[in-house]
Amino acid sequence: MLTGESLPVEKNTDAVDLSAALGDRFCLAYSGTLVTYGIGLGVVIATGDATEIGRISSMIRAVPELITPYITANFRF
Repeated sequence: MLTGESLPVEKNTDAVDLSAALGDRFCLAYSGTLVTYGIGLGVVIATGDATEIGRISSMIRAVPELITPYITANFRF
């Protein structure tokens, strides 16, 4: 979900470097991951804003409200 795969990606238990790109972290399953087959055991390593989804959510919250000439004081989304 985070890196845009449309096909299943095989996961494994091999460690990766801390600086590995999100799409190269084959040993992690993120929130929202769908399991297509097999079995596994997981350990939660982060919650809330400390997760990748939480980090993205924090960035979105930090974007200031955009005011354009087409939005008047009486018409707001």
